Amino acid sequence: MNQYLQEVKEVLVHQEQSNMITLEDKLQDKNIKIGIDGLSGPISKRIANHNGAWAHKILNQCINAGYTNIRILDKGDKLHEYDAIILYLGISYEGTLNLFGGLGDDFCKKMIQLESYPGKLLCIQHQLPDLVDMVSKRLKNASTSPFAKIIDLEELQKAIEKTETFERVEKTTKLCFGDSHSFSMYQPGYMTSRNDGLTLFSILRDGVKEKIMDKSGINTDDLTHLTFYAGNIDIRHHLCRREDREKATRVMVIYLADQLSQLNIPNIEISHAIPIENESRKLPKTGYYKDTPFYGSWQERTELVKIFNETVDSVCAQYGWKALSWPDNMLNENGELSFDAMEKPQSVHVSREFYRWDMENNCENKYHKSVVLSF
Repeated sequence: MNQYLQEVKEVLVHQEQSNMITLEDKLQDKNIKIGIDGLSGPISKRIANHNGAWAHKILNQCINAGYTNIRILDKGDKLHEYDAIILYLGISYEGTLNLFGGLGDDFCKKMIQLESYPGKLLCIQHQLPDLVDMVSKRLKNASTSPFAKIIDLEELQKAIEKTETFERVEKTTKLCFGDSHSFSMYQPGYMTSRNDGLTLFSILRDGVKEKIMDKSGINTDDLTHLTFYAGNIDIRHHLCRREDREKATRVMVIYLADQLSQLNIPNIEISHAIPIENESRKLPKTGYYKDTPFYGSWQERTELVKIFNETVDSVCAQYGWKALSWPDNMLNENGELSFDAMEKPQSVHVSREFYRWDMENNCENKYHKSVVLSF
């Protein structure tokens, strides 16, 4: 019975993938002027900003899909100067916008522009929230901008209704899959399935094939290339709790390789775990587990990173895959992951300047040229 249900699920996923709407479906003219704009505020251009990095990844996907006149908008840019607008809801969007400070001047001016925008409005992977309700509930708040009274709620509702959603930039058989760190290993031509808080343990427990289908909507039978990146959360929070942590780390990677080998994907890459930063770094509470930012000393977790990465190299050599390593210039003089190589101000993630792909110059990152190990 379980096998039957799995087969049915694979068929449904395949159908869903075949029907997946792309930006190329929505905007077939790749020479029109397109803007990517943050709905609740400007998209950060800072290279060490996590939310901005996801938006720049989307921009890079569009550029490499052939869109010739696309950019991330700055504060003050006019929507009406663009033929199409892709509204960006933020990397952590889960159905509601965080309007810090209420309905400020900038947000209200954005709503006024949206209600009269004549071009094509698009949103990636999400439906727009109920902006009319959000505005209506805050009209009488003391902090609400006087510009809110100018918003035509009926016209704003029309703008919401005409906004179209797309799931991917382009159809491709290449996927970069993993946890919140994973899109740092993105390269052009790849879809990205970033899953915050996803552990390698849970992937293996539920099945690699099943987890990829559940999280990305992609049937692995349709893939020709897979970049897999998970395990950092396990090292940070969980593996040092195990009685034999070193064995548990090796077994986890070996089990991963066994499951990956059964997918029959011709080209597979596995990323190394990132080095461990100094224990003094302040981290956001969203990254805590059982009220702690990590479990195990720096030395203990660093030894697990070494074992994890050595085992990745070993299984990649066994199966003829690629192992993706990290450049040495990310380390400080003590062998720790340098704070300068991490996002600011508090984050567990690597800064965009150390991503595999240089999104600013649209080329392979110079730091990564010698760290892809082919076996």
